[in-house]
Amino acid sequence: MKRIFRRSKSQTSLKINKPLPDITLSTSYIPPVPHIPEKHRQASLPIPVSPASFLSDHGTEDYAHLPSAPPRKRTRSAGATPVLDLQNFANQNGDKENRQIEVIQVYDYISKPTETSTSELKVDKMISLMNAPAKKGADAFTALNTWYTANSAVVSSAATVLSTINSGAIENTVSKLAETTKVVMDGLTALQGVHPFLGIAVLAFKGVVAMNLTRIANNKKVVVLHATMQETMMVLFQIRDLRDPSVQFPGTNETVEGRLGAVVAKIAESIKETGSAIDHYVKKGFLAKTIKSSIYETRLAGFAATFVKHKEDLEFHLTVNTALGVNAANRQLQEQGERMRSMEDAQKQMLSLLQSLTTPRELEIQKFISDHNTIGGAKACIDDDRLLTQLVELSGQTAEELAGSVAGRIKKPLEGVKKILNKELAEDLNEALERNRRTFEKKLDSQLDQLKKIEASLHAESDRVIDEFHRGPHDKIKDKELKAIWQYMGWKGSVKARHFVLGLHDHYAAQIPAHGADQPELSPTTNEAVTPTVGRPLIATPLVGTRRVRRKDIWALTYINVSRVQPILEAVDDDGTGFISIKEVNDFTESRPDKWSLPVWLAYWSQGWHESMNRYKRKIMVILQLILAEITEVKPENRKWADEYMNSWGMNRVDALLRSLREVSPVPGANNAELNKITQEYTKIEERRLKKTLEGFKFDIDDVETVSLITGPGRLERYILPVLYLLFKRHLAITKLARRHILDPEEFWSMAETILNLFKALDERISGLVDVFKQTHVDEDQHLAGYALGLLYLPWKETSWNPSIVKLVPWPDPSNPLASEVQREVDEEVRTVTVDDLFYGPNNYTTAGALDYASDVIWATPDDPLKPHPLLGAWAGYIMYPSGVARGATDTTLAWIWIEAVDDGGSCTGKCDTAFLPLSISGTISTDYQLDLTLRAGEDCTQIVGRLDVESQSIVGRQLGQSTSEGDASQSESSHDPGQHLGNKDGTSREVFLNRTPVSIYRFRYTPEEFVAGPARARWSFACRAVLFQIRQRTWSKSYFDTVLPEKLQLVRFATQHLVEERDWTHSPAYLPLTAEEHYDFELLLKVTPPTEARFWVFFAELELFKVLDFRGYVCDGCDRHIIEVMTSCLECTTDTLTNRIDMCMDCMDKDLKTADFNHTVSHPMLRARDHFMHDGEIAHYFRKGKEIGHRAKQAFQRKEKLLVNSNVKQQKPPGTRCCCCLSEVSTPCWVCADCVFGTYVCDSCETKASDGTPGGPRSLHTHKHPLIRIHDNAIAQKDSMPEETAEKSTVLWKRIDDLESHLNTRLDSLETKFTAMEALLERLIDATVRNVDTIVSTPSSGR
Repeated sequence: MKRIFRRSKSQTSLKINKPLPDITLSTSYIPPVPHIPEKHRQASLPIPVSPASFLSDHGTEDYAHLPSAPPRKRTRSAGATPVLDLQNFANQNGDKENRQIEVIQVYDYISKPTETSTSELKVDKMISLMNAPAKKGADAFTALNTWYTANSAVVSSAATVLSTINSGAIENTVSKLAETTKVVMDGLTALQGVHPFLGIAVLAFKGVVAMNLTRIANNKKVVVLHATMQETMMVLFQIRDLRDPSVQFPGTNETVEGRLGAVVAKIAESIKETGSAIDHYVKKGFLAKTIKSSIYETRLAGFAATFVKHKEDLEFHLTVNTALGVNAANRQLQEQGERMRSMEDAQKQMLSLLQSLTTPRELEIQKFISDHNTIGGAKACIDDDRLLTQLVELSGQTAEELAGSVAGRIKKPLEGVKKILNKELAEDLNEALERNRRTFEKKLDSQLDQLKKIEASLHAESDRVIDEFHRGPHDKIKDKELKAIWQYMGWKGSVKARHFVLGLHDHYAAQIPAHGADQPELSPTTNEAVTPTVGRPLIATPLVGTRRVRRKDIWALTYINVSRVQPILEAVDDDGTGFISIKEVNDFTESRPDKWSLPVWLAYWSQGWHESMNRYKRKIMVILQLILAEITEVKPENRKWADEYMNSWGMNRVDALLRSLREVSPVPGANNAELNKITQEYTKIEERRLKKTLEGFKFDIDDVETVSLITGPGRLERYILPVLYLLFKRHLAITKLARRHILDPEEFWSMAETILNLFKALDERISGLVDVFKQTHVDEDQHLAGYALGLLYLPWKETSWNPSIVKLVPWPDPSNPLASEVQREVDEEVRTVTVDDLFYGPNNYTTAGALDYASDVIWATPDDPLKPHPLLGAWAGYIMYPSGVARGATDTTLAWIWIEAVDDGGSCTGKCDTAFLPLSISGTISTDYQLDLTLRAGEDCTQIVGRLDVESQSIVGRQLGQSTSEGDASQSESSHDPGQHLGNKDGTSREVFLNRTPVSIYRFRYTPEEFVAGPARARWSFACRAVLFQIRQRTWSKSYFDTVLPEKLQLVRFATQHLVEERDWTHSPAYLPLTAEEHYDFELLLKVTPPTEARFWVFFAELELFKVLDFRGYVCDGCDRHIIEVMTSCLECTTDTLTNRIDMCMDCMDKDLKTADFNHTVSHPMLRARDHFMHDGEIAHYFRKGKEIGHRAKQAFQRKEKLLVNSNVKQQKPPGTRCCCCLSEVSTPCWVCADCVFGTYVCDSCETKASDGTPGGPRSLHTHKHPLIRIHDNAIAQKDSMPEETAEKSTVLWKRIDDLESHLNTRLDSLETKFTAMEALLERLIDATVRNVDTIVSTPSSGR
């Protein structure tokens, strides 16, 4: 043999090296050579050749008498050639034993490890690199065909999933799709390895499927899209036998890769677009999706039809490539044209399939809405409280759930439902999908990154499993130290978590003596010994093959203590089952930072992580206090939305999470300095990683699935507090931007949704843990209370609203040592965040059509030699609003109509501007100028039918789809179907007259009665007044402004009052309801003001109302209106949890009120909040404090009254009750400040004027924004709900208190009298002493 194989010292498998020296054999005798097994002849197998293996493979009949390892002399040098004298060998009496020994020596030499030179290694590497592409391609091709052969049945099933979809067996289809999709994804990965140009579509498909596979079970219509995508991707398997995609199509110069690559790129783009649409669709609520089902179904059917087309395109190109002749290709081209013509049919079929999956509940809701089409359809059902209540009941959800809240959180949850559903109706689907696409692409990239890491890990794991098939379970562990422990203890595939941690403890405890007596000692595991499964003793000395702990890391061994078993096992046992698998061990060790030893990593999870979480807890408390304080400083236009953000249910969840985390106890004798150092190091690493990921998502968590893309794999409790801190830090920076900019309300809503979605993911984690605890027969309540230092316990227990336990308050905690550090980090964040970082951007509050039409108006039809259509251009006149628009203000409005285009078929489009909103126009005009126009605003619409008179340039007709307040002025049009959806209330109609008169002078146009009385006089009067007005307007004359400005100011005032009434706000002096006369004037102003100007001023009034403090969610129990500006809450009429109480506006504050739960009287003390929305933490604080203040104030007034009435105590000084603002004496009713020291009184007059404390006075720090306690009288009321026995005891107790107080007052008076007498006596003694001293000084001494 010219070349043989030998093992290199640096390698574990056989490889080709340089030829060995020839082995010289005597040719006179050739001994019989034993048979060599086939596996030893395969040079590619990594199996060493050894005597033992040789003998065991050959058999035992000839060698049974030989020892297993006979002694052999090795006297030759490494480079010598062994020479066997076979002749002498044969003459040794046929010594069979010696003959076999010599043969074994030959094999020993062949298998002996030798040194490989550097040049040999370089040559081997070059050969491997040159052969790698070919080998890789061949291996990939073989793997693909092997996979396809093994899974051909699944492939056939996956290609027909769509045909099995029906409403009756949708669950089976979902299950089938989930099973086949995983197999198909593996096959597509193999196909991508053979044809990389398919990767762009394969990766997109895998990413979209991975994101939505867990969500399709609850969204049956999404199943259709996944099935169509999958069937399209299945076509790609037809090129699995194509080795070279660079071959050309028959009769063309285009390659298969070139032509298919373009189609694949389109498929990838469609997959991403469809995935974004699915992501947007599944995030919507059930009721919102059902109300807009027709819109969503049409769009989803369009996506599905697109994949049908892509599938046909792929099949066409592949058929052309495999066709035997040109005629077959021509036939395919003809069929392609037919397929293009059937695209509309495909979309109709998909739409029909989607509609067939509508659930009975959805059908019931859709029928309910269609039954009310005659009064406005979905819009009318939402705006009407009675219909909306029925709609909510049909949905199977509560109003609180639909409003994103919990029971009792808001008094009128229907208002929240109404706001959400109206927002959904007004949402433009194209804009929403475009906005969601930007976020979705980042989510898709993150999902693909995670898939790549998982696939790489699985690939490496599979290689290791193959390589270690004949080894023990411990060989699968990557960390050498843990591998040795696992092997020594004899553990199998998994081990009890507690035994694992105690085994670690014993391993490191054995190393302590080796480092000297000055090192810390670890407590022995005497309480719970770990018995090895193979009978080995406990670890008493360091295991062979493990390195000793570095001296600089010895401090970490103190934390690997039996008392720290729980936190360490939680860190390794990711799923909480109580058993640790090999995968969990590898995940745990691979996640540690570089250059960290295992003891240091264990010490971090033993103590450092808990200290880090407590540190984050204190930092979050500081930053939430800063946000609460900052909200009071934002622009008034932002205040309402900022308060909504802080008052969302997510903030209650945050509070529960922070309260749930227990403080960590220090470890005795531990080196906390080193632990703090590594804890801060790792915390910064993780915080930078999480921040980078959050920046990619613009700090917006739009769905539960997004959370795992941000945090990565692992327990969510590891990341929940760092993520919250980063989110709140960004939210505080955005709140500071709200000081200078008016932000879009969506910005604050998305911030609140981000917090809620984060806690939804946490709820899923907690639910999974609880299920595991139940299966392992563990008391889940007790176990969860101790898990992760109790972090998850209160978020699991506190599922209902309870303001009395909330601790979030706006004032700083002086005991928190991290306030300055947080402030520095916040300042740095604020410097980097600008309006460009906002998710929705600033709101300039210009509505489309409010200002942009006026500059482009062309009032006269331009001269055109082509004679434009006579309908084109501007029209003006009075029209009725569609139902649901500007209700309560006016039914009739001056409209400016602009017809933009009329095509050859008579279809026309345009726009219409009115005082309250713009409308879109679509319709038709016949050759004889018969008109049919539809004016639409969202879901609401109205119709105008009539005729265009070209000679008089006017349109005369009737408006359908709206009722009129003039009952005798309109009749139903006979040609109009009353059941048709036109947004009308009762199918009535009214006359409409439109002409070319500009809207700016339409107010001067004559009425029909004036024209009939005298046409010439009417026209002349109109011309004079119109021209005079236009001249004054162009010259900006004083008379023009004297006429216009009062009208505009009055219009703003009337619009403000109308909007307040429409929003059902409580009355205040600034916002009184419109009187009948004012309502008439308001309607008149809307009829004479040009629509664009009127809408500007109406919107200006709406913008001013943004500045009004709206106590959102709170309704006055007296007048049942939404409370604004000032809210008072009874301190007596409330439950212990503060979830049910009496809230009133200022008008109802001094009224008695009896409800089902309380009997409120004016004597009860009331807590007042002015220009400040109290959040739950503040409410809990002031209710506790306010009750005490109210009681003490009433007692003070009682004492004052007694002192003034009782003649026996008139000499005593009454308690001071002066107003801190005007310094005058006050009496009940009055107010007492809840922030200042007790005794800070405010009279009613100063409270109404919002006065502050008098500068230099005793209470100068008081401001009108401080919460006050209302003291109506000095009567101390008892709770009406108090039991009779308790009431009697309370009466006795209060009587004893009063007696003690009287006795104390008497004693105090007696003491005061005695002290006065003593002061008088002391003064007399001092005077006498002074006189004596003066006498002595002035009298000469007798001795002089």
